[in-house]
Amino acid sequence: MVERQLILHSFDTEGYRLPDTVVDELVQDRIRDRFGDRITLMKTLQAQGETFEKFRREVREQYIVSALRAKNISPEKSSFRPTKSKITTSLTRTISRSRTKSNCA
Repeated sequence: MVERQLILHSFDTEGYRLPDTVVDELVQDRIRDRFGDRITLMKTLQAQGETFEKFRREVREQYIVSALRAKNISPEKSSFRPTKSKITTSLTRTISRSRTKSNCA
C-alpha cells in the first residue's frame, strides 16, 4: 500500500498526466469486463456503499501503478512483456510530452 502511494505521488510530482479520455476508456473497459453494463455497476456500487467517482479514481490509480511498474521492470528481470495497447501508447506519449515541456522550461 505504501509503495502504491509512492508510485502515485511520483506520477503527480514528476509531471505525468493521464488524459480524462484515456481514463474514460479504461472505465468503460472495466465496466464491460467485470459488470457487463453500467446499470449493473451502479447497483453493485450502491450495494457496497461506494460511489462512481471512487470507482473511477480506483481504475485510474490501478492503471497508473500497473503502467509505471511495467515501465520500470526490464525484460531481463521478468518474463512479463506488456503488449502496447492504445492506452499504453497514449500514456507513453503523454509522459514524453510532459517531460519534454518540463525540460524546456
